[in-house]
Amino acid sequence: MGRFLQLRGATGLEHEPENSGRRVDWRATFPDGVVHVEAFVPVFNAASGEARMRQDRLLDVLEPLIPAGWWVIPLHLPTLPGDSSIRPFRTVAQELLSQLPPAATVDRGAVVELAGRLPEGRVELAASRATGHGGLGGGPMITYWDNSELVLRRARRNERKRKQGRSAPPPALLAIAGSFLGADVEDFEVSLFGRDVRHGRKPDGAMATDRNPPWAGVLAFPRVSPAGAADPVLFLAPAYSGPSLPFALKRLEVRRLTSNGVSVTAAHDHDVLEGVRWAAP
Repeated sequence: MGRFLQLRGATGLEHEPENSGRRVDWRATFPDGVVHVEAFVPVFNAASGEARMRQDRLLDVLEPLIPAGWWVIPLHLPTLPGDSSIRPFRTVAQELLSQLPPAATVDRGAVVELAGRLPEGRVELAASRATGHGGLGGGPMITYWDNSELVLRRARRNERKRKQGRSAPPPALLAIAGSFLGADVEDFEVSLFGRDVRHGRKPDGAMATDRNPPWAGVLAFPRVSPAGAADPVLFLAPAYSGPSLPFALKRLEVRRLTSNGVSVTAAHDHDVLEGVRWAAP
């Protein structure tokens, strides 16, 4: 967040500046004003993330066991507790993959299905002939209920964050990070303004119903990962009536709630996070 404010042209930047109440994360001074920003990283879809980490353990075991010339796709893997031994799975995987004939003897396009079982659940693999060395062709599908909208509503109504917002001189922004597999811009809009607001439904989002907002708006960072992030979008609080935000922030894509629905002002600047030192893909 600090680097983003620098890239937007902040001439002065203070982390956790002194004030009379709870400290926010940043005070950024721009040529045309000062803005306070509190950064928040909620957890989205925690159950799916935990399931993915558990299955990654199995994929790490499976991949080096795959014979040359084969692509193997796990159709189903058991959910092993994080502290359980990986050896029984290794044994089953070795037994299943040993059933594969030499790849050159199998017609292209043919699929060989392999099935086994552990006490924790079944192991199902699909193998097909590869044009090269082959390897792991993907991972099993993880199904889950996407809780992005609910998490964002709670983030906006977080009482501790609201106290921080009220302790800072306006304008203040709440910056919320959406994870790589979590909230996108549409999730932010639905949670903040309301569902189907664009189609005439009465706004019922967390920001739309807030008559005394502590924040001038929400700075939404969708699809954040260690390797990059999409450009942020500024959602303005309908009931905010304090000082204006610095022009550098209003050059982002801006979404506001009007009597006719959601108004979108296109971004004047793009690739605004290009200067962040992201991890190499």
